[in-house]
Amino acid sequence: MIQWVTSGYLLALTLVLPLNGWLVARIGARAVDLCYFSAFHAFIGPVRSRLVSRFPDRVPGAARHLRRFVGADDADDGRAAESMWPVS
Repeated sequence: MIQWVTSGYLLALTLVLPLNGWLVARIGARAVDLCYFSAFHAFIGPVRSRLVSRFPDRVPGAARHLRRFVGADDADDGRAAESMWPVS
């Protein structure tokens, strides 16, 4: 699986680099960077905000798994972390 991810990334990079150079020569580096940052925030921003809004729901479970992984005592079973972020 990881070979496909690496190959896809390298293929996309190989295709985008000449386009990036052509755009920088044509309209300037500042305009290209502004377009890239705007596109990144337009497409990735909503996904990021949805993940962050659900983050407190995931913290107690992740903390519980981390404690089990390191062999900590399961006395409180994660209830202290759950009380920090009440589930609505």
